[in-house]
This record gives sequence, structure tokens and C-alpha cells, in this order.
Amino acid sequence: MSRMAMTCLHEADELENGMHYIPCAIYENEAGYRPMRGNGPYALPWYWGSTHEECLKRCDEYNAMLGLTPEDVREIITSSMILSF
Repeated sequence: MSRMAMTCLHEADELENGMHYIPCAIYENEAGYRPMRGNGPYALPWYWGSTHEECLKRCDEYNAMLGLTPEDVREIITSSMILSF
């Protein structure tokens, strides 16, 4: 089973009250990433901050809840990037 990590890749929506950053799911050994924009008629995007830094902090907290270390996250992202080329 692949590990999954969240990161902020500058996916954002501009709404009337400013920018809202969307985390992206990255799966180990799978090329690409999946912006958490919602899927289905009743789903909404996941807004995890009004700045890139705030979104990254929330991603770090979420990854820690999954039991992932910063090194684990780097490994997951690297494995995805390698397959993207």
C-alpha cells in the first residue's frame, strides 16, 4: 500500500476575501499530484489557509497525524517526481 502525504503546491482559488490555498495529495510511487478541490456534486475544495505558508503548516500537521516524518514526506514527493519525468 502506498503512503500518501499532503503538501501545498500553490493551488489556490481567489475569492472575494482573498486567496485560499488548497492542499495536494501525493502518493508514493505514483506520478503527479491530486489537488483536493472536491469531487462530486456536493463536495467542496479543502481550503487550508489564506497564505502558502499557512497551508504548508497545516499540511505538516496533517502529515504528522498520519505518522509521517518530514523525511518520509520528502521520500514520497521525490518518488512521485521521479515518475513524472
